[in-house]
Amino acid sequence: MIPPLQRIIQATLLFLPTTFIIPNSFLVLYCIFSIIIFSPQFKANDRLYFLFTIGVLVNFLLGIMIENKLPISLLVNNGLVGSIILVIGYLSARSLNDTTWRIILFYLFLEVICVYVQFALGIRYFFPQQEVINLTTEFQFTKDVEGTSLLYFIRPMGLSSTSTILAAKILLGLLLVFMLEIKRSRRIFLILLFVGAAIINFKRSGLVSLGLFFIIIFYIDIIKNGWMNRHSFFTLFCILIFGSYTSYIISQLTRESAFSLNQLSLDIFTTQLSGRISLWEETIYFIRNNFFFGNFSERLILSTGQYSHNSYLSLLSNHGFFLSILLITFFIRRIQEKRIILVFLFPIFVDAIFQEDLFWYISLIDQFVLYLLVTRRKSKHWENPLN
Repeated sequence: MIPPLQRIIQATLLFLPTTFIIPNSFLVLYCIFSIIIFSPQFKANDRLYFLFTIGVLVNFLLGIMIENKLPISLLVNNGLVGSIILVIGYLSARSLNDTTWRIILFYLFLEVICVYVQFALGIRYFFPQQEVINLTTEFQFTKDVEGTSLLYFIRPMGLSSTSTILAAKILLGLLLVFMLEIKRSRRIFLILLFVGAAIINFKRSGLVSLGLFFIIIFYIDIIKNGWMNRHSFFTLFCILIFGSYTSYIISQLTRESAFSLNQLSLDIFTTQLSGRISLWEETIYFIRNNFFFGNFSERLILSTGQYSHNSYLSLLSNHGFFLSILLITFFIRRIQEKRIILVFLFPIFVDAIFQEDLFWYISLIDQFVLYLLVTRRKSKHWENPLN
């Protein structure tokens, strides 16, 4: 069955800014379209979220009055624009439904196919516009990776502007496979497809989040149905894989810094964070000196020209303590109303420790999270996902 044209347009406008084709700022078009076409309404029990949006505007004005912190431009990266985007982003999330996310899943499926093609051809990307210069690593990713043995240095990009963005989308794809009601055979196929793409993409924080998600699904299935043959098979399969390829898996995860469990150390994990430690240290230093109001709701850009690579540090550094607590309280209250959505949110929350997947004012992941928090009703099949 072909989805309604309005939903196809909405999904396309939401998905395209996650690719190299158009910048993320074009999500404003998605918001405008969603609000005009679907006329979403405010929800009374989301008042904490609106207090947060008003607080962002007030924080911006405080920056002008207290610190004479005038924005470089009124059109980008300031609390005035941010508060507006937060409101229209909320309304857009209220306009979404499962049909839109099915179309998004189809687009993600197509991008994952591109990942497999790139891997088979020994290249990272198709188009020169996707080339990335890294500021915090001692190496540079190249387009041609034929003959490269470490998956970390291959990392196909699909149609995204970075392999990190692609990793977040692959994780989202897997979450959608379980969130949406899909035929069992099709679900199994998509699970295998997205898991394979995640391994090829080899974003390690994404793999950790993916692993935690499957542990949660596995646990829920056992609680709901008891121990069954599929649990025995899956457990045996994991033991055989990890037992037979322990050295290979460790060497891949540590970029050949270790080859066995007894060679692992805290120093290895620290050096494997690809420059994040210095970014986090600089962000934490800023937070300590600007604890209550942060950067007055302007996105903090560090001395390297980068962001903090941690969604929670980013939230604190941008908005300060008061607004961060307000937003987190809103999240907690909405989750308490339908705790089952933690199945889908927890992997995103974990990945957000190492990436800025959340709190981007508006992004594909932020829209998915808001959709679960304020729009989507809980579904019975979430409580028994493997059946």
